Amino acid sequence: MLETSNPFIDFMAGPSGFWLLFGLYLTMIAAERIAYAFQTRHRYDTADARGSFFTSVLSSLISMAILAIVPIALYAWLHAEFRLMSPGFVWWTWIAAFIAHDLAYYLAHRIGHRTGFFWAIHHPHHSSEKINLTTASRGFPFGDPLQPFFIYPWALLGIPVEVIVIVTIFKNLWGIFNHTPLVGKLG
Repeated sequence: MLETSNPFIDFMAGPSGFWLLFGLYLTMIAAERIAYAFQTRHRYDTADARGSFFTSVLSSLISMAILAIVPIALYAWLHAEFRLMSPGFVWWTWIAAFIAHDLAYYLAHRIGHRTGFFWAIHHPHHSSEKINLTTASRGFPFGDPLQPFFIYPWALLGIPVEVIVIVTIFKNLWGIFNHTPLVGKLG
């Protein structure tokens, strides 16, 4: 990652940001487990949650090595060599990054549900018998291999890689809440 003049961006795009968000994720899992203990509508399946969590850890390690470092490096290279403009860290780059990530997620996820090969990659995410916060990160080690390809064009528009990374982290954190019956519908 490139150093910026913004300490928040540097923190969130670095290893400290990762550990902070990982700790937050573990705290959310613990809070969900406690919430299940105080209600009777849903039953928490500890064995399934444990399976989801360890699948997630394995998937995350492989994904960080293959589907995070390589796509981020390629995005940074495209941004450095071929960007058409250099807006920097202005307000609209954050909105554009949000739109880029949302569109990329939607397209990759839709293709993952509609085509056999990509469904085979995406299916482990849907293999849990009980839905809870650990299910959100359950997946195949190669995750959504198409998603970066839908984000790369934004490098040409000059959206900084740090902005894309931070928006991706927060959108993924938000997406975790779609995977618990304790929250209800989010839209």
